[in-house]
Amino acid sequence: MTPLQLAKAYCANYQDGRCMGMDFDLQGNHFAFRKRGLCWLADPIRPCSYAETAILPQNVSEWSAAEAQSFVEGVQAYKKATGEMIPKHASAKSGEERICPQCKTRILEPRQRFCYICADARQKQANRERNRKKAQNEG
Repeated sequence: MTPLQLAKAYCANYQDGRCMGMDFDLQGNHFAFRKRGLCWLADPIRPCSYAETAILPQNVSEWSAAEAQSFVEGVQAYKKATGEMIPKHASAKSGEERICPQCKTRILEPRQRFCYICADARQKQANRERNRKKAQNEG
């Protein structure tokens, strides 16, 4: 099952390929968590707070084995696409997983200072700074 198929089957906001963008707060009041538009579980997949709080945590213990397996595959595909998958290995020194010091949400790969998303953002920023300085020196 793909993340979009998860939305089609289990999301109350999903209607004809579009997201209504509504949720309930802790007091039971309706609120818009995003603008109406294309479902965030379609390509390209983006993190969706509603999916993470209402769809992904469902208890599949009473479902049929095939349906539960399909649901779990969809959840894993969503987590992989949004960068939430936790590596199966741990830090060799301490035996504990290290957290990215910048975003403080993702587990670090071995011998890395930042998670792949933060490392990419830092590299882009460094490139921008280098190009800006280079342009100032030339002009």
